[in-house]
Amino acid sequence: MNQYTDHTISKYISGELSAAEARAFEAQMKQDSGLEQEVNTVKAYLNRSSTQFDTDTAWEKMNKRINKTEPETKIRQWKKPLTMALAASIIVFAAAISLIVVLQSQSFQKNYVAETRMEISLPDQSTVTLKKGSQMILDTRFNEKTRSLKLIGEAYFQVTPDKNKPFTIKGKHSNITVTGTSFLVRTTDCDQLFVVEGSVNITHKTEATQENIYANESATATESTLFKQKSISPNALAWALHRFNFNNTTLEQACALIADSYERKILFADSAIGKRLISATFSNQTFSEVIEIIAETHNLEYNNKNGTVLLSTKP
Repeated sequence: MNQYTDHTISKYISGELSAAEARAFEAQMKQDSGLEQEVNTVKAYLNRSSTQFDTDTAWEKMNKRINKTEPETKIRQWKKPLTMALAASIIVFAAAISLIVVLQSQSFQKNYVAETRMEISLPDQSTVTLKKGSQMILDTRFNEKTRSLKLIGEAYFQVTPDKNKPFTIKGKHSNITVTGTSFLVRTTDCDQLFVVEGSVNITHKTEATQENIYANESATATESTLFKQKSISPNALAWALHRFNFNNTTLEQACALIADSYERKILFADSAIGKRLISATFSNQTFSEVIEIIAETHNLEYNNKNGTVLLSTKP
């Protein structure tokens, strides 16, 4: 029975209904035995009450009586929506926390992507030469307590000494740590380290192995092993330092390395030119100087247009 009907019952018993409303209500009771039974129940309840009869008081008491057995039902009705609302709130809260963590993580990183050779000066005055196509991810809190970065690709480092803040590079299979020195790191299918000055420690990420690598030594870390070499291949640092050492090398091989190091193109007017041999050493010379020496040594002429050099035999 709805609230309006309960209220109407109390007003009927108290005589507060108009004559027309009372007649209509009585007609309804004749047709509805349940309504008549409810009216009698209310009358019996009010007769046992010692308080003065009042419509509002009667309604309040009657409503409490009628709804006496309803709390359990109401709890059951609201339990599911409340549970769903709580679950939704938890999900929203968790998503917000996750978003904050991601944003904070991103805000504390600086990402360098080298579309061409890139020279970078770090907050500790160390310098990094990032090879074209490589990427370096630097924590913006770098040099506050630690000096740590991640390298994807290849870079040449000149690290400012600081024994209290080791400089750490995270590679694919290894972590490389120094206090101050010059070296080159390559992270492709494996991690390769070439030390120019000082010493560098390289530690395998999954194997319990590490090595100290000194000047003119190198190391390689694969997925399962770490091994050290007592030498550096002649042109391992060519792109970074523009140092080349050719010994009976074909012009095709030599020019491919030179072109990669200077980010240029070198073409041959005749494929036979590329098969000629060259023995020469270049150290920190410009691209134009290197090409001029090669052309003069092999009786060639060259045409340099828009960064592309064409080598051809002199007439």
